[in-house]
Amino acid sequence: MINLGRFSGKGMPNIRIRPVMLDWIFIGVSLAIVILVWILFLINYQQLTAQGNDGFTLAIMNTVITIILVSVPYIPLKWTNFPFRLTEANVWKQYFLLLRVVRISMLELNFLFLSLFLSNLIPEWKVYNAVLQLVIMGVLGITFLIYFFIAYRWR
Repeated sequence: MINLGRFSGKGMPNIRIRPVMLDWIFIGVSLAIVILVWILFLINYQQLTAQGNDGFTLAIMNTVITIILVSVPYIPLKWTNFPFRLTEANVWKQYFLLLRVVRISMLELNFLFLSLFLSNLIPEWKVYNAVLQLVIMGVLGITFLIYFFIAYRWR
């Protein structure tokens, strides 16, 4: 269930929005980052285990979160809660905006996991990766603020 507010999509028709080219780019880059994390894990397995770091957990979490977020468009609308009331006139806009935000946040979370993995892999970069992780979390927060602002405008 996707819970972004208290207004449910139960009374609305079950709609499907096909991904446009930008959505496919977000999905492709996210899957490329997942593959990159797994390749880095397999290449540097000996180094990670010698340092006592568990890169396997990060790779698994990255993969699971990506699979969950890629499958969000196939969840029925009645299992989704929106921050503003849905009507017949705005349900398409609100659902499209929700799917776009999910795909953008999927990309941001994949970059966050890549940064976490690289901080385990290259200990000398921990300070730079910590700053990068804060920037990514800030961008993720700004993404949700923009979502709520646009959803409010489209209500």
